[in-house]
Amino acid sequence: MTRLAVLPKAEVDTERRWTSPVELNAYDRCPTLSQNEKQTLQALAKSHCRWGDGGSKGASQIQDSLRRLLQPVKDALAVMPGRHSDKDTAAAALLRACQRERRAYWGWSSAVWQRILGHTQAEFFRENGSLVRSRPFLTSRFSCIILLPSQSRRSQRDANKGHSRMSVPHMPTA
Repeated sequence: MTRLAVLPKAEVDTERRWTSPVELNAYDRCPTLSQNEKQTLQALAKSHCRWGDGGSKGASQIQDSLRRLLQPVKDALAVMPGRHSDKDTAAAALLRACQRERRAYWGWSSAVWQRILGHTQAEFFRENGSLVRSRPFLTSRFSCIILLPSQSRRSQRDANKGHSRMSVPHMPTA
């Protein structure tokens, strides 16, 4: 079940304001990881498979254990066009980054976001491995939809135009 916001019609204004299609207040945005999340992320990080080495049953268990972190990502990716498998890879990459940072993405500083997302494809690969098709999902409108609710007007305009090289401001925590 997604938590997509029901958006009211935009008021007539000289400048349309961008609004996230995802209701951020519906999520537990605690920046610290639970002990269970830490253990699950550790197991995921040791695996060479997208969702661990346990096959579909193991993948389902990992996803269930990480639901608090995974659901907001899935909801944001659901409003973006693209192949499900590429979006799934992007979600797994973001969760693996949570393990490396030992913190939920809700609590990452702008410097961490910039390092994780990279300013170039090469920087992204150095940080996350060769996930060729996942970077566009994490660097484009996804960041604006779920992770950057307090952007400047310029960043919002850039996001609406589809620019993927945006500065990542500090993300507020719950």
